[in-house]
Amino acid sequence: MHSPLSISAVRRYPVKGLCGELLPEAEILPRRGIAGDRRWLVASVPAESVSALLSGAEKWRPWNYGLTLKKDARLAFLGASMRGEILTLEDKQGGGTISCDMETEDGREAADEFLREILKDESVYLADCEKQPAWDDKQTPLTALFLASVGELEKKLGAPVSAERFRANIVLDGGAPRDEWNYLGKALRLGAEVKLSAAGGVERCAATRVNPKTGARDMDIPEELVRHYSRNEMGIECGVIAGGKIFAGDGAAWE
Repeated sequence: MHSPLSISAVRRYPVKGLCGELLPEAEILPRRGIAGDRRWLVASVPAESVSALLSGAEKWRPWNYGLTLKKDARLAFLGASMRGEILTLEDKQGGGTISCDMETEDGREAADEFLREILKDESVYLADCEKQPAWDDKQTPLTALFLASVGELEKKLGAPVSAERFRANIVLDGGAPRDEWNYLGKALRLGAEVKLSAAGGVERCAATRVNPKTGARDMDIPEELVRHYSRNEMGIECGVIAGGKIFAGDGAAWE
């Protein structure tokens, strides 16, 4: 008998590729997911190219337009959190922190300079993706991860696997390992108000090879997933059927 599903953690990632923030509660919005999630992209191409991507003039591949953990493991040591329009960036390795008002030109420039200094790259800047957040899948604003499935993978590998490798918005405890595959196309209720659609599995990329604590590429998660399950997926992509508030500790159930 497996325990019922419950929300173990809720996370938002204000800057794509950077470590996110743990939230005690979150408002889930239709077609938007968690407000502010993947709002900013550490762009490494001209602003015109980013604008073309966000407007739909170019194929949706946001990871090709900026730095992500997939390409640069240094991002494992950078954290981001937001309160309103105040973006706080933290260098977890060097200890530096800066809070910037992203509604102002001075604030945006300060954030850019902070990242350029740490990354030693004068070409990068934060591109605003408010109109179309830089989710990996344009149609599914949330990802959910099931700890039972991560725990099973740990047993198969004989080594700890941090849930933080998978950068999920919603982490769920309880249920049976890989049971989420049986519910693709179904609805997942969170708390009293929110209902998500399980659109499909999350295909995992090179970003999951990076240990979020050390920045080392110490596990080939995509290869191990294929070896053990014949599919390179962990967690599910979710659309929003009904929005509302969720809280860490809320119950969850398939419908």
